[in-house]
Amino acid sequence: MAKKNIDEKFLSTFTNLMINRIKDISEDWKQPWINTNGKVGLPQNLDGRNYRGLNSLVLYFVAAKNGYELPVYTTFKQAKENGLSINKGSESTPIVYWNYFIKDKVFGEKITIEDWRDLSNKEKEKYNVVPYMRHYNVFNVEQTNIREAKPELWEKLEKQFTPEIKRDEKEMFVSEALDNMVKRNSWAVPIYLKVQDGAYYNKTSDYIAIPQKNQFVNGESFYSTMLHEMAHSTGHPERLNREMGDHFGSREYGREELVAELTAAVSAQSVGIATTIRDENAQYLKAWLKSIKEYPDFLLNIMNDVNKASNMVLDVVEKEQLKIYQDKEETLAEIHSKEKTVFATQAPTEMKAYKESGFNYDNVYFDTKLSIDVYKYLLKNGYDSIISQADQGKSFVEVPRQYADKLVDAINKNELIEIEKKTADKTVDDKEQHSAERITDVHVFKHYTGQYAVQCFIDGKEQQPEILSYSETKALFKDKSISTIELAQSKYEHSLSDNEQSIGMKR
Repeated sequence: MAKKNIDEKFLSTFTNLMINRIKDISEDWKQPWINTNGKVGLPQNLDGRNYRGLNSLVLYFVAAKNGYELPVYTTFKQAKENGLSINKGSESTPIVYWNYFIKDKVFGEKITIEDWRDLSNKEKEKYNVVPYMRHYNVFNVEQTNIREAKPELWEKLEKQFTPEIKRDEKEMFVSEALDNMVKRNSWAVPIYLKVQDGAYYNKTSDYIAIPQKNQFVNGESFYSTMLHEMAHSTGHPERLNREMGDHFGSREYGREELVAELTAAVSAQSVGIATTIRDENAQYLKAWLKSIKEYPDFLLNIMNDVNKASNMVLDVVEKEQLKIYQDKEETLAEIHSKEKTVFATQAPTEMKAYKESGFNYDNVYFDTKLSIDVYKYLLKNGYDSIISQADQGKSFVEVPRQYADKLVDAINKNELIEIEKKTADKTVDDKEQHSAERITDVHVFKHYTGQYAVQCFIDGKEQQPEILSYSETKALFKDKSISTIELAQSKYEHSLSDNEQSIGMKR
């Protein structure tokens, strides 16, 4: 990597940060490479885009040095667009991106990287491609007025970077992403877990061997070791093809260990782990510090390798994290679907048990053939638009969650029982009141269609059920503006009229 293509401001900032970090670790090599104050996740900008490789390490070090709570950064422009202002006197941090100078070898015509990528491999050979580094400046969100101007955004970011720590039955830290990666064999090389004394990457046979998790003092050490060996495996000739050194203590071996240390440190943050330098690598600290001070290209070459290696690791880890998220979403969707089925087929009084068991739901579907008390309750409380679904012949009444919750409370308070009782009493009263008249045995019930129906005897003859309309049901149960006998008279008007005519003729 030619130094003339390197951004000098970024180089100076990063070199100083790295020197200071190695000095700190030299004094206490049990402290982590990256100290994030208990927060988890890769550095990102306000739009949620993650920084990787060199940039992520620089921003981690800046956050640790200044005691920032969150690894979230913004440009001046981005802050302004989000209604934030940079605090007076704040010092920015340079981060870098690669650009490319691409020119035709013969004619000198310049094209963009996007146009070059669209060319065939043969056409690409006609161009010289010279990469160069450029920087832009960012500020940590704590260098803005975010707490005062956007407290809800600050709270959201805090929650996002606060880890949800999972532990197994032995209280050891659990990384679902790395566990699934091993189970699915989705890393570039096989990872074997076996009872043994040490962990290693076998370059010749191209595999990783790690002691069983219960052999480590904690889960964090287990996963840190795994990530360290994964970092080594990226250097295989068929992958990133690094010069890895053949024996412990050599300059090349020490260089490779620094690549693995920093790659593991960056990668571990994405799964919520702060890695410390491996015991056997502590002896390299002075040599690393000397090389960085005397040979600036040493650090740049190291970080170029760390950038490539960590991207390779993070690509796999993030795919596993995404797979976990998708699996959970599918599970939630399945549960949500089951919840609708459960509530649709069970009596409404069972809602309390399901609610207490932790089910979440947006809408509840009540079986209109089973839940007469639900129907009455909804009518009584004015949920006309909901009940109208049943009158349209639907088998299930869809009840939004806010109403369903009220319904559960009503069930628990026995309000529905009272409604049922009052209605039954009134029906009895109606029957007694009109017992001497022609209409007898009037009863309202839930028809197999899911709607309410009325049925009675006229002159001792059983009549066919008559389906009630929405307005009739509402008048009977909610408004109580009509009695059951009046309802029967209305629904069987033609039968009564025909019978009366028949009786008159006989007379």
